[in-house]
Amino acid sequence: MRGCRFAAILGLAASLGALAGCDDAVQQHEITAAGELLTPGGRLREPGWSRRELLRWDASRVHDPGRLRAWDFFTLQNDQYAAAFTLFDLGFIQLASVTVVDFATGQKFESRNLGGVLALSTGVEGSQVASYRADAASPAQLAFSTTPEGSTEIQIALPALFGPAASGSIRITRRPGMPYLALATPFADDPTNFFYEQKLPGLGGAGFVTVDGRSFAFDPTTTVASMDWGRGQWPAEVTWRWAAGATSLNGVPLGFNLGEGFGDPSHGSENFVSFGDAVSKFGTVRWSFDRADPLRPWTLRSSDGRLSLVLSPVAPETGGLDLGDKYNLLHKAYGTWSGSIELDDGQTVQLQGVRGFAEEMQLSW
Repeated sequence: MRGCRFAAILGLAASLGALAGCDDAVQQHEITAAGELLTPGGRLREPGWSRRELLRWDASRVHDPGRLRAWDFFTLQNDQYAAAFTLFDLGFIQLASVTVVDFATGQKFESRNLGGVLALSTGVEGSQVASYRADAASPAQLAFSTTPEGSTEIQIALPALFGPAASGSIRITRRPGMPYLALATPFADDPTNFFYEQKLPGLGGAGFVTVDGRSFAFDPTTTVASMDWGRGQWPAEVTWRWAAGATSLNGVPLGFNLGEGFGDPSHGSENFVSFGDAVSKFGTVRWSFDRADPLRPWTLRSSDGRLSLVLSPVAPETGGLDLGDKYNLLHKAYGTWSGSIELDDGQTVQLQGVRGFAEEMQLSW
């Protein structure tokens, strides 16, 4: 990184593109040894990324627990629908939600409950349980139960409180040894601010969910799924962008996670591609989209030119939680990705009609 900056100061970079490529090549720090995520004082011990969970999450080390934000999230998508299942701790409120988007009509079906008892997982590896209950003695209304082998059972029994009732059962599967993105990101404004995210694109999914009396089925042969596991203390107002997609090319599974706008990426970006068991990392990825019209194409290109993808939307999802000065505003599109990715080994893969999504979230918490 210092070499790139020094060249820029002296005017030695041939072009902005060359400088961006230089920056991309050096901003990734891969974490390869297990350890604590945070120091006893609440600072990131080792900012960077890894291809599986190596850093241990310990909520007792967070510097300001009142600003801790945490969630477990799964999303599934086939050619007809997308579904999302969220357990969310905003500090001032706890939330469970189930959302389904019908691609044919663009209609969104959403069930929520809030203010109850929330228990989140300690990570994404091993036996994990996360659940939401109306009170400590009540049955779970939304629960995620993960086995050491990586499969997750999602059980849904949300009553009609903040939206219609939702019920159902979904099974998420993860192939053995699948690499994924684990990323510890600092923030420049405060050394105790951090974000620890684990993104698992390319999961399998099957089952059904019923919302407001309508059932939506997910067949394992046509469904792709992703997990988003996040823990962080960060500034009051932030914006993030997140995209993912998955497919199989000649029998080899491919998944990608792309992001922009959240924290200081100088130690590692959110831009990750897995092809089989091989991982490729990218530096800066530039986003182009129309926030006012999520159904227009979303274009994502890496500054080194190795990744160029376009999402062709089939259905939007907008909305969020608006509590006045505290809110999350979502602009999201589901659709199919097309384009090309040059992997770290020099191989270029062509994508066409790959299921996935892209979103921008604006938050004030």
